[in-house]
Amino acid sequence: QGGRALVLVECDGALVDVHDMVHRSAFNSALQLGGSPKRLDVDTYGDLLRLADGTAEGMLRVFFSQVGWPSQLASADRDEYVNGLVRAKEVATRELVGRGEVAVR
Repeated sequence: QGGRALVLVECDGALVDVHDMVHRSAFNSALQLGGSPKRLDVDTYGDLLRLADGTAEGMLRVFFSQVGWPSQLASADRDEYVNGLVRAKEVATRELVGRGEVAVR
């Protein structure tokens, strides 16, 4: 009754390094779950942000076009593989945030 509320809005990394601490980490978790030995280092992730279309799908397609698709993956299965990685990344993102592993700057 008459109490005050605080609403905190995170705007693209102002309070939290969402690109490195959340998105890059979540991509790497998804890649590991998807059986890929490849990982995104900071520089590669930065390049993908500039080169891709801004979507997780686009970033993964550019990434695999640069480092090579998994050898056991048929070309016809690439869409399904990318979609599975995106779903795994979304789960990893929720888990990182839910565990409180995202530090405020």
